[in-house]
Amino acid sequence: MDLLIPSTGLLFWMTITFLVVFFLLWKFGFPVITGMVKERQAFIDDSLRKAHEANERLEAGTDP
Repeated sequence: MDLLIPSTGLLFWMTITFLVVFFLLWKFGFPVITGMVKERQAFIDDSLRKAHEANERLEAGTDP
């Protein structure tokens, strides 16, 4: 049964380690990741807008 239930000391240190890693990710990792995602989203939105404008110009038959 000891294999399924960790000892209290092990559970304590696992919790402390998890909280430290989570805090470090929250403080330094997540802002970088969300910033990169927002930057990528802005790039994709801009590309879609340009493609839509290009399609409208092609349909209208005008040159850029």
